[in-house]
Amino acid sequence: RVFLLGHPMLVPAEKLVAKLLQRYHIPAQRACGQEVVRQLLALRVLRTWVKAFPGDIVGPVQEQLVHFVKNISDRE
Repeated sequence: RVFLLGHPMLVPAEKLVAKLLQRYHIPAQRACGQEVVRQLLALRVLRTWVKAFPGDIVGPVQEQLVHFVKNISDRE
């Protein structure tokens, strides 16, 4: 949470979300136990970010997050 509070001084929201999604995007055919756990942890961080700092989640950032979450939820 502290990092999310201070990230604007270090990196813009667009770049932060791009790096998070790059790190935690796992194609459906490769999703196995440990990788799914990592994605769930990423979703938890994203949930905290959205709830605590909704002003950061606008425009392209919002679109990227919706796409990421939709891809995960479409696997079932």
